[in-house]
Amino acid sequence: ELIRYLTPDKLEKMWVRGKKFITVMNDNLRTIGVTLKGYPTRGTFVGDELNKNLFWQEMHKEGILVGKAWFLQEKQSEKRLSYILKKAIKVIKNIKDGKDSLEGEMAKEVFKRN
Repeated sequence: ELIRYLTPDKLEKMWVRGKKFITVMNDNLRTIGVTLKGYPTRGTFVGDELNKNLFWQEMHKEGILVGKAWFLQEKQSEKRLSYILKKAIKVIKNIKDGKDSLEGEMAKEVFKRN
């Protein structure tokens, strides 16, 4: 059923939204030694381990669940992505300014590939 729902037109729109999102996000994340790697519709956070963990923690506090992997959903509108970017930019600025500290242990991989 999903294959019929995700038409080439919808996939193209997702790809364009995702490219824009990654570009803006990486322009900001790079300032704390982190980037998004992958495709415009999915990928992973790579870079400075402490700052990745701080970013995830502080985004959770802003009500946005993020972790090592991320996936763009077809239903995520430009408005929603702009909201996420606004929160991310705020969090990144606070990390750069040294306003945040990790409140628990750093995230660990639960499952490892052989």
